[in-house]
Amino acid sequence: MMLEISRQRKCSVLCPSLPDLDALLADWVPLLCRGDAVALTGPLGAGKTTLVQRLAQALGVPAAASTVTSPTFALMNDYQTQSGLGIVHVDLYRLDDGTGQIPESEPVLMELEEIIAARQHLVLVEWADLAPAAWQGYWQWYVQLDYGNDGDDNVSDGSDGSDGSDGKDPSEVRQVTLLCQKEGPRP
Repeated sequence: MMLEISRQRKCSVLCPSLPDLDALLADWVPLLCRGDAVALTGPLGAGKTTLVQRLAQALGVPAAASTVTSPTFALMNDYQTQSGLGIVHVDLYRLDDGTGQIPESEPVLMELEEIIAARQHLVLVEWADLAPAAWQGYWQWYVQLDYGNDGDDNVSDGSDGSDGSDGKDPSEVRQVTLLCQKEGPRP
């Protein structure tokens, strides 16, 4: 799948299967840079953790399918690619107190802010829409995952703490939208 993804464009594509998602990620990987912060948003079960697992695999994290798990309870996991790129995977879901936004004084957010500012890792943040509005400038990439035309909002990828065994096929159609926030060539 050759997609017209660039650091100046928005791309939206249906990924009806994991191979389709892998093809999208293969086009996206060359555009990712050490220091990029990626905001992952979408409803519960839309496939945020699955996308991170497949992205980690595409980037060269050994045994990514089994080692990359949702940090819903740990809040933050880190992985190393074979080329030495560090990946920090964060899940802000549990920090929502019901207001739809996490206070800036939250210790995990302060630690995450330091990690992003250091620009030494690729940072992938699930439920980034819960971060304070002041964080909008931190993201180089926005990834919105949503259900495709099937309208099924009961599929779990395990990011909600479940094992994802709800009887649904995790490779059902998903709408994946990539938006690059920063323009210009790769650093």
